Amino acid sequence: MTQVLTDQIRQQVKAQLTAKPTPKVRPNRQRRTTAGLWAKPFYSDALGCNPDQIEETRAHLRANGVMADFDEEGRCIITSTKQIRDVAKASGLWDGRNGFGAANHDGQKILTGREQGEGQQALKARLTKEMAGYPSDFPNEQLRRI
Repeated sequence: MTQVLTDQIRQQVKAQLTAKPTPKVRPNRQRRTTAGLWAKPFYSDALGCNPDQIEETRAHLRANGVMADFDEEGRCIITSTKQIRDVAKASGLWDGRNGFGAANHDGQKILTGREQGEGQQALKARLTKEMAGYPSDFPNEQLRRI
């Protein structure tokens, strides 16, 4: 049985032969959580870079022992919370929850995240201890509520 090549078949063959190759999916783009579920990565603009500087940024991160991928728009592909910390630290950025944070205009660290919460807990404990010395019929009830 012979087949006749029609114009439509020729166009489809030409489209397949001239199509750009699809990029290979890297294995670290999908991972399983501790529960065994698939976790989708997220794309971080804040940890990203200019698309023209992707190779330079990737080389800088690898020199600091951090493996990270970037999409075509320069966004960093994050697959775990450890990777967020590592990329932020290697990039000189601060993450308020993990010992890193933002700096004000004087260059002093702004308390954010965990440090701010720990400071509030310490203040609450100190006030509770101080208020224990007051008599129970202390007139201002709002001060007794902490």
